[in-house]
Amino acid sequence: MTVKEFNENFYPQYNKAFSFVNCMDHALQKSDDNARMQMRVIGWDEDTKMFLLDALRRIEEAARDSYRWSKSEWWKEKTND
Repeated sequence: MTVKEFNENFYPQYNKAFSFVNCMDHALQKSDDNARMQMRVIGWDEDTKMFLLDALRRIEEAARDSYRWSKSEWWKEKTND
């Protein structure tokens, strides 16, 4: 993945997913008991939230690592001239 691909494709989607997970609690605070109960029934709890946030952070880290390269090996990169 290039830096451009990361910035234009990956990061906007990552940011949406991260925001969604973080905003779920806020939305549930404004919901009635029935909505909170339904979320618990389908498995939403603090452990699920933390798991998803950790997974998103690891995905971001892997995406960032995919475009890092060693300066000592720059000559191994193929160019499409």
